[in-house]
Amino acid sequence: MTDPLDELMELKPTHASALLIDPVDRAERAQRSARGARRRANVLLTAMSVAALALVVALGALFLRPTEAMPATTPSAVVSGIPVIKGSIAVAPYSAQRVGVALIVGGSQPDQVCLGAYTPGETCSKAVKLTGINWSMVPWRETTGSTSYARVFLFGTFDGTTFSASKVTEPTTLEFDPVTVSPAALSATSLITCEVKVNADSTVAIGNEPLDFPGLEAYWVDVDAKTFMVATSGDLGVAVTATKKAFIGPVCIGTLSPNGPLAELVTAVKKLKAAKLDGVIDAEVSVLPSGASIQVSVLANVPGLGERIAEVAGTSIPMGIVPAFYVVP
Repeated sequence: MTDPLDELMELKPTHASALLIDPVDRAERAQRSARGARRRANVLLTAMSVAALALVVALGALFLRPTEAMPATTPSAVVSGIPVIKGSIAVAPYSAQRVGVALIVGGSQPDQVCLGAYTPGETCSKAVKLTGINWSMVPWRETTGSTSYARVFLFGTFDGTTFSASKVTEPTTLEFDPVTVSPAALSATSLITCEVKVNADSTVAIGNEPLDFPGLEAYWVDVDAKTFMVATSGDLGVAVTATKKAFIGPVCIGTLSPNGPLAELVTAVKKLKAAKLDGVIDAEVSVLPSGASIQVSVLANVPGLGERIAEVAGTSIPMGIVPAFYVVP
């Protein structure tokens, strides 16, 4: 069996955390108690686990590509026989045309874009309103009870509360701009000290449980060491038990220091989550070989939003903004 961490090292995306995990697939895998049966990866879910990322990479279910693979002179193209849509994370007004890789949900008509956790037949944990399309335009939809849902590419405009769709297609591949981190990312070296090393070789399927336990502060992959890194402010034993259920491979667990670069990033993330800014979906610590920063997931990168985020998080905190709805160049 191919090591998913080895596959992860081969990916080298523009921003690893920009991969989007489908909440419907998450629910279906939970119901089957085996989340290894990944069908497609294409819609936004915040707070994605590193284990889920490794799983997507291992199965090659990639629907997002860095811009570098895209012919520079064309807004869309075909890569290896798969149609490609070009998107931009640039700041643009609400009136701009946008595209979203989305999960749409509704009863008699699709009326929501789901941006959070979703179990078929139940309510999406976070959604925005959707207008402009009907289910006859989405023959690939699936239905549970009186509710239907589908993975789609949505084209149209977003006014801050409602996505007004002008076109819907089956999802293929979306290429996007590199995520710019500003100010410069912090050094990713020695963010935590390894107090416990675990070789998580559990027979539990990778990603069978998301990493979540009391005291969890941040987690990422050390690309050079091919190791999952977990920072906690709680009991180390609790962290060990949780990581064995979430990961397969070497894990380094350490206590979050009250001072230092990682503590600054964690504090900034907590400030943003507490502020509940309009247009902000989530925030998390992101650690890549290029450095450590925070990644802020937003609905759309509109004028003034970045400044409001920086005001809450701190202007010295390096951050990258990743929208759910990309601007169509």
